[in-house]
Amino acid sequence: APRKNVSSEMLRKLFELSRFFKIGIVTGSDVGYCLEQCGQRILSHRSMMSTRERRLLNSIDLLPCNGTKKYSLEDGSWVLKHANNMIKHLGVERYNNVVSKILMLQASLIEEAKRDFNWDVPVSGNFLSYRGSTVNWSMLGRNYTQEQRKEFVLNENKDLLRSKYRDLLIDILDKETADVIDFVFGGETGLDIYPKGWDKTYALRHYKDRDIIFVGDSCKKGQNDYHIYKKLSIKNRAFSVRNTKDTLDLIDFFLKNLN
Repeated sequence: APRKNVSSEMLRKLFELSRFFKIGIVTGSDVGYCLEQCGQRILSHRSMMSTRERRLLNSIDLLPCNGTKKYSLEDGSWVLKHANNMIKHLGVERYNNVVSKILMLQASLIEEAKRDFNWDVPVSGNFLSYRGSTVNWSMLGRNYTQEQRKEFVLNENKDLLRSKYRDLLIDILDKETADVIDFVFGGETGLDIYPKGWDKTYALRHYKDRDIIFVGDSCKKGQNDYHIYKKLSIKNRAFSVRNTKDTLDLIDFFLKNLN
């Protein structure tokens, strides 16, 4: 199902902020979703900008898959500058072991979710998404409609379900494999699975000589902003927001103190 695009108001604020900062948009999703939600909208606004304004867009990077991929804007196109590979890092045998265990658990999850977690949304297929450097396990399935996704997201038991199956996956994997992989909530419907250290702190490697400020909405332990939020909050450079409005208000605060 299509995801909601970034709003025109958010784009305007990001463009204004790019006058002062290098901006990296980091997400657990792969580049396709990243382009769908914001990358293509940035390009469509670019066509209406002056040459000077277009140069500011070079200050914006897309960082899919927790920053294990990096895309920069060159001559009106997003160009891949960096990518890492989970299968090469873990080895085919270990990677296949993880995937086979997920598929085994998915079969039991469908029956148990209705019985124990009051979840009766029809599953849609396409449960696993390999993104090069991460695997996303969508328990609902990636072919869901927006209505099905909303029903799952609003289910008060969804995080209990995800927590239970995250713990089950860790338990049935051999210890050597489980110890070198992280398993965290990915967005609102699934789990992100990747080698340890490939959480969103990976994105910091692209900006080693800069003072980084991070803004995220999934900063609790077990969520996919937790590690980078924890690392940068020590320096008072991490901000947890609840929604788009909080983010816009925070950008306004930064701009007010810069002007």
